[in-house]
Amino acid sequence: MNLNTGLKLDGAKKRLKQGLGDIPALQEMRGDQSIKPLSNSKSPLSQKLNMRIWNDAVKRARGDARLTFWSPQGKIVMEYLAGTTARYSKSEQIKAVFDAWLQQNYPALWEAAGSEVHSGK
Repeated sequence: MNLNTGLKLDGAKKRLKQGLGDIPALQEMRGDQSIKPLSNSKSPLSQKLNMRIWNDAVKRARGDARLTFWSPQGKIVMEYLAGTTARYSKSEQIKAVFDAWLQQNYPALWEAAGSEVHSGK
């Protein structure tokens, strides 16, 4: 291992100890200007919602709420954490990060989705 590789590993270890919220890639996603929230307010949806697409999304989520994505690097990190941390749940960790990102970037949609989940219709 060369010196540069050692420095990269040390930086990664520090970020891991700080928590997933401090990972630069997640910070970049938060600042991505190509992804626009539906509303910047905390109030219910301030822009017109496409109800056909919304109702389809609700129906699909009620049928199967599982999400799947591809991340070889993430898989390595999560497998390592699962093997070295007692009672570590990959699903719970991914859900926490993903939910926080959606809530921060799409607050109106997040609030509306929460109403759907809690209504149980």
